Amino acid sequence: MDIGSARDGATADQMIGIEHRNSLTISRLPTELLLGIFRLALPEIRFSTRYVEIWARSYMKTLCRMHSVTKRWQVVIEGTPSFWTLLSSTFPSHVNKTNILRSSELPLMVLYQGSEIGDETEYLSAAEFLKHIASTCLRWSTVALDFYDPTTMSDYLGAPLPLLREVVVRSSRYRNRIAEPQKLLGGETTNLRVLEVSGVSIHWRMGCFVQLKSLTLKHLSRHSLTGSQLLNMLDASPGLQVLNLKGISMPTPPPSLTITLHHLKYLKLHSCAIKLVEWICHQIRTPSCTRVVLSMDDEQVFDIPRFLNETLKPFHGLLRSIHRQLEESEILLDSNGMQWYGFDYTLDGRGLCVFIEGFFDPLFLQWVNHILQDEPGLQITFSSGATSNEAVLRGLALMRNVTKVVIRHSWQGGGISEALQFLGRPLSTTTSPPSLPCVREIEIPTGDWDVQEVLDMVQSRFHAFLREGTEEPLSTIKVNRGTFYSISAPRSILHLTSLVKIRQASGVKRLQIEGWKDPKGILAVVWDEEISKP
Repeated sequence: MDIGSARDGATADQMIGIEHRNSLTISRLPTELLLGIFRLALPEIRFSTRYVEIWARSYMKTLCRMHSVTKRWQVVIEGTPSFWTLLSSTFPSHVNKTNILRSSELPLMVLYQGSEIGDETEYLSAAEFLKHIASTCLRWSTVALDFYDPTTMSDYLGAPLPLLREVVVRSSRYRNRIAEPQKLLGGETTNLRVLEVSGVSIHWRMGCFVQLKSLTLKHLSRHSLTGSQLLNMLDASPGLQVLNLKGISMPTPPPSLTITLHHLKYLKLHSCAIKLVEWICHQIRTPSCTRVVLSMDDEQVFDIPRFLNETLKPFHGLLRSIHRQLEESEILLDSNGMQWYGFDYTLDGRGLCVFIEGFFDPLFLQWVNHILQDEPGLQITFSSGATSNEAVLRGLALMRNVTKVVIRHSWQGGGISEALQFLGRPLSTTTSPPSLPCVREIEIPTGDWDVQEVLDMVQSRFHAFLREGTEEPLSTIKVNRGTFYSISAPRSILHLTSLVKIRQASGVKRLQIEGWKDPKGILAVVWDEEISKP
């Protein structure tokens, strides 16, 4: 039955009948299929996200709504213990009691969200919540704790918990870092698979994470963990797949024998002390790694050429391999520095990112060019302040692995005209190809440029190839029409005659209009009173 057509002329009573018949049809499905539909409808809860409590509440609301649809749905959902394994301090007490009863003896997921001083949200205190759920502690498999004051952590994690496989502990007071170190699970951590610690000091014990798959450490105090302890943890975790360190500074011993982490897939070092980053890059090898993120802030002074060419040398082949597998990567040029990145945005996707804040130097381009060698597929993106450094532009012009250029709107104003002029100028005053001679695709934003500027750029590139005696590769020009926002001034509307001129220019293979998550090919019709006069 076509529900859409039935609804068009239906009365209110008829609509109720249609909906009732639909629910009855679904209710006739086999229980296994119905359970599969329910599981797909429930939102996934990722305990590593800062907003896990929002997802937890959404999960329970969705479950309760489905529970109230029909009698059969109610029976099926109540009789499925795996739907009721979540306990949270943000839930009303009766909801947690119900979940404990209906979950039977299955392992439980425990979420505590603390309130900061001045926060008007009324959550249970750590002691009150623990009192309600303490009898279930032997069933805990995942514990996510977000404390304002981490000293109460020991009440939850001070004793061994035999089923615990995932621990996420955060403190919003991490910048003070004054709390005394806490003993994690009484030292019995051999069953842990996932550990994330942010702003909380832990009593670390050598070789205690033999089954660990993911280790995330953020904003620990300098002396709460030493390099020797970290190295021992990595050496004792042969199955480690994720290593994520952020804002970490720790004493590091002299370099010793390297450790090979055969199963490590994801390595992220973000805003860590440069000595720690150099030490880790020297100490570990990651033959199976498919995702590397290295981000250095501008608060540290260090030898950048040495860091790129020597410290990161063990990762050069890996970065080239990731680029080749992605078939593309991008260098972003803006006033904050240079960033080389590329990602496959799936859950376990491949990716790379190397960013040194405040570093805007042709040396970075030379380094990327050296790593990629002859691999094509590099994109250059011009953003705010990207065209202000002539030395960078000269180094960029020679790169033959660049096949795409994207020009963005600049919050500083200008920049688009300069980028177009750069693309149009030859490499030298004598017969030579234009800057970035292998570019096949150029994307420009809507507005802030004149059609003649684009035509001059295209014609200049075309004639540069003619002077050299080679055939110019045809280019695709993409115009991003942008988005209209109610809080900002409207963007310029593209004029059809301007677009036709660009498409007809020699050297242009195709002109494409596009926008993010919008249907392609949409144009606005501009009414011109002068042109329209009879």
